[in-house]
Amino acid sequence: MSVRQILVAGVKVGLVGLDEILEQVKAMQPMSDDETAQKLLELTSKQNYMTPSRREDHKCALLREFKRFMGEDVPPNQAY
Repeated sequence: MSVRQILVAGVKVGLVGLDEILEQVKAMQPMSDDETAQKLLELTSKQNYMTPSRREDHKCALLREFKRFMGEDVPPNQAY
C-alpha cells in the first residue's frame, strides 16, 4: 500500500493508500465535486486518522489532489 504526502491546510500530511483510493474514485466518475470529495474523505478516513476539526480541510485537500491526479492544472493551495 502506498503512502503519499499532501498539503492539508498548509501542513504536509502522509496518507496511507491514497494512490489506490484515487484510482477507485476515478472509476466511480462522473460525480460532482461534492460527491467526489465526500467519497475521497470516506475512503481515506478508513485507513488514516483525521482530527474531527480538520476533516473539512482534508476534504478540500483530497479533492485538490484528485483533480491533479486527473490531469487538471490546480494550484497547490487552492481550496474547494
